[in-house]
Amino acid sequence: MLARLAGLRERAGQLMTSTGPTRLQIAAGLRQLRERAGMTLEDVARAAKYGKSTVQRYEDWRAGAKIQARTVRALAEAAKGSAAEVAALVRLAEATDGWWVGSGVPEWLHPLVALESVATEETVFVNSVVPGLLQTREYARSIHLAEQVRKPEAEVEQLVDARMKRQTVLSRPNPIHLWVVLDQAVLRRVVGNREVMAEQITHLMEQARRPSVDVQILPFEAGAHAA
Repeated sequence: MLARLAGLRERAGQLMTSTGPTRLQIAAGLRQLRERAGMTLEDVARAAKYGKSTVQRYEDWRAGAKIQARTVRALAEAAKGSAAEVAALVRLAEATDGWWVGSGVPEWLHPLVALESVATEETVFVNSVVPGLLQTREYARSIHLAEQVRKPEAEVEQLVDARMKRQTVLSRPNPIHLWVVLDQAVLRRVVGNREVMAEQITHLMEQARRPSVDVQILPFEAGAHAA
C-alpha cells in the first residue's frame, strides 16, 4: 500500500492554534520550544527532572507510549514555553486518546493511524487487497487469519476491532477525503470465500457513494502504468 497523507505540514506549523488531537503536533511543539530556547535534550531533561529518553520519546511522534499531560507540561515549561504555549500543548495532550496504543494495531502502523486521525486527505493505491479503511469486518477477519495463523482467536478479534475503529475517520463530522485506486486483481482475488467477497464488493460500492470517498479501478487491460 502506498499512502500519501495531505494537510499535515500546515497543521503542524499552526500548532499553537490547532485543536487537532495528535501526537505529531505535540512532538513538533515540544521540539520547537526546545530549539527556540537553544536547549539540548539533556538541558530539558535536567530542568524537567526527567530522563533524556523521556524527552526523546515525547519529541518523536512515532513513539508508541501514551502521552501524559503532566509530562508535556513539565517539558514545555522546562523549554521556556510561554503560559499560552504550555496550555495549548497540555490541551492537546489531554485530548489525545491514542486509542491505537495497546489496541492490537501493530507498532509499525501507529504513525499512519496517528496521521489518519487528523489528516484531511489520504490517497491509496493497492494491488493486493482492499485497503483497511474500506474493509468489511469479515474481509478484515479473513486477512488477519491468513496473516496471524499462530495467534489465538481472541487476539485476531482484537486486530479486527482495531481495524474497524480506524474506519471512524470516514464517519466523523469532518471526514477524511479518501481516494482509492484498486488494481483489478483486488476484486478478483477471493479473500475468505465468495460470500465474504460479495459483501465486500457491495460495501465498496456503498462507500464510493460517500461524497468524501472516491474509488477507481485500474483494469488489467491498462497494461504497464506509472503506479
